[in-house]
This record gives sequence, C-alpha cells and structure tokens, in this order.
Amino acid sequence: MKFTILELQKYKNVPLEINEVVDLSDRVKQNFSDRISKISPMKINGQIQYKNNDRIKLNLNVYGSAFVQSRITLKDVEYKIDLNIDELYVQDEVSLNMFPLTEQVFLLEDNWLDIDDIVLQNIIVFLPLSADEDLNEENIKGEGWQIFSEDEYDLKINEEKEPTQRMGDFFPEE
Repeated sequence: MKFTILELQKYKNVPLEINEVVDLSDRVKQNFSDRISKISPMKINGQIQYKNNDRIKLNLNVYGSAFVQSRITLKDVEYKIDLNIDELYVQDEVSLNMFPLTEQVFLLEDNWLDIDDIVLQNIIVFLPLSADEDLNEENIKGEGWQIFSEDEYDLKINEEKEPTQRMGDFFPEE
C-alpha cells in the first residue's frame, strides 16, 4: 500500500480507514532474510489522516506472525506480532526541525507514504534477534551436547574441582 501526498490530502476532515491484509514475504526475503525466515500475511487495521501544517498522522494495528531462528536449537520459532503503530510524518526538513528531538516524527521520502515499508520497519524493530523456545527433553540434548541450567553448571564445576582440591592434601606445604 502506497499513497501520494495528493491522495492523502483528501482525508483532512475524515481519516482514511485501512483494513487490509498485506504480504510482506518478498520484501523480507530481499532485505531481512538473515533475521526472519518466514512471515505470514499481516492484517492491518487503522487510520491515516492528513492534519494541519501538512502533517500525516498514522495509527495502525498490525497482526500476524514471523518465524525467527532459535538461539538455542537454531530451529524456526513462531513469534506472534501484535503491533500498534502511532506515527507522525512531515513532508520537509523545515517541518521536521520544528519538533523537539524527543518526539518521534518521520520525514516522508519522495512524497510517498509506503505503508508496507512502515509496517515492515516496525516489525523488524519489534522482533528479537533470535527467539527462545520452550525447552523440553527433545531440544535440550543432542549427540555430544546438552543444555543445562546455571545451577546445574555450578554443581558440575564444583564436582570437577573437588577431586583436584583433595589431591592438594598429598603435597604438604613446606
């Protein structure tokens, strides 16, 4: 979904209602295949309104899911997406500089508002670099490796140190 400034100027009094499903999988493959292995079509609901002083107010809810790699097993893990995008866009840098640095305001590029790009950028910010998954007996052990808790690790280290410490008794201090 892409809108020009001219198209959006029609929505000064009554906001443009958005109720769409968009497929972002091609954009994900091109730009973010290292972060997301698969993404479902995103359901987008919300409004776009052209405000005074050539400002565009975007308020969207985005629902779907993306698959990211588990940091433990490297398998794909489904991550549910439920985002609220509430952003303000301006058309030039003069307008942008009128806002304090603490306020989140974006500059439109080439007089286009690309909803697909905005949604994808917000998803990327929202998603973790890698996902955790529910650990069970199947995915905490493998051939030659095992995952265990910090307490189990401490216990194992202490068990390994103990025989060495006892050997110190064989060599009396002079």
